Amino acid sequence: MHLLGEVSTLAGAYNADYALDGTGTSALVGTSYGVALADHDSVLYIAQKNHFKIRRLVVATGVVTTYLGTGTTGSADGVGTAAQLASPGDVVLTEDESIMYLADGLYIRRVSMVSGAVSTIAGHATYGDSGWVGGSGDGTGTNAQFASAHRAVLADNQQTLLIADSTNYRIRRLNVTSGVVTTLFGNGTSGYLDGEGTHTMFRTVNGLALYGDNVTLFIADSGNNRIRRADLSTSQVSTAAGSAVRALIDGTGTFASFYDLSGLAVTGCTEHRYMYIAENTGNVIRRMHVTTGVVQKVAGDGGWGDTDGYGTNAAFYNVLDVAVTSRALEIYAGTKYKIRQVK
Repeated sequence: MHLLGEVSTLAGAYNADYALDGTGTSALVGTSYGVALADHDSVLYIAQKNHFKIRRLVVATGVVTTYLGTGTTGSADGVGTAAQLASPGDVVLTEDESIMYLADGLYIRRVSMVSGAVSTIAGHATYGDSGWVGGSGDGTGTNAQFASAHRAVLADNQQTLLIADSTNYRIRRLNVTSGVVTTLFGNGTSGYLDGEGTHTMFRTVNGLALYGDNVTLFIADSGNNRIRRADLSTSQVSTAAGSAVRALIDGTGTFASFYDLSGLAVTGCTEHRYMYIAENTGNVIRRMHVTTGVVQKVAGDGGWGDTDGYGTNAAFYNVLDVAVTSRALEIYAGTKYKIRQVK
């Protein structure tokens, strides 16, 4: 797509934070924390953390249905809408789309795309004075704990799930076959420090994207207003873009500034060298050239609103996540109240 794109509304209605099946603007999608494309970019799956559901949107028709979740928070496994979800923040599909993984707050869930069966493969919670809480312990399967499994990406030929454990300030690694959970990046203390492996520091990780080389992991470090770059072959973490300043400033590398970083998306191929960036209360979508570090605005003017239009003439309420088609011809944005398309 060109630098600036035409923004339109696919589903949802302003100021309607509910979960109601339907078509187009008659369907209500609430706040869409995570979005993922499937079925040759014809279907969008939507993680609704506040409503404890995964929704399914058919792009061509705008039809929205409930795919998973009872609508009541919980961790009970089950099939389809009989399963309970705790706090679904992200949806990840395998390349063959046979399995869906959910970053579900204190848990990692696996979904059979054939049967709709939901199972818990990692994480457990304990009940305390403040309710159900997780932890930071590595381990196998449900012996491991997460504080806030918020985002995830698949790596290592679909054998590893990399998880943003946001309030543990860590990137965790889950072997989806053995169930073993380890800490890959972050020492568990909120801060800002580049370096190697667990000798690094983050402050609220809100997004992950794995570049097409399957080695370069981009991390939206919202609390530090920076995009971090991690080399999975060497475990080295560096700063790719952003500064200590929280602002909407285009630029190159650390001369750019971000405002409330959220979800990230890449196409998965190295021919397209852009990563797309959702800035939550910044209310914009931007892109970064992964080689040069140049950051540019794609849509939104930074103000609050839900106006459709071209490029910076459009307005958003909270851009929480983005998904990009395989040829980078369209972007889909999960926002507060609506699903928006940029093309």
